[in-house]
Amino acid sequence: MATKVGVIGAGGMLQYHAAGFKQAGAEIIAVADPAPGAAQKAATKWGIPHAYESVDAMLAAHKDLDAVSVIVPNKLNAELALQCLNAG
Repeated sequence: MATKVGVIGAGGMLQYHAAGFKQAGAEIIAVADPAPGAAQKAATKWGIPHAYESVDAMLAAHKDLDAVSVIVPNKLNAELALQCLNAG
């Protein structure tokens, strides 16, 4: 069974993460980005089945995630990583 990954951040770096996860045999099942339409656009482009404009919504809907990849500017990483830990 593939590792289930959620991604926070739908910007340009997602292309590298998507390729890496695919190469490793993992599946990105959800993406979240607060920018209107960004998550849905990325989901369509990369074949990700679920898109959210809220990290909380993604984490609530996918409690079975094995990992979350935080692909945002460095200054936001700690806050989002703690949010993911506290959601579990």
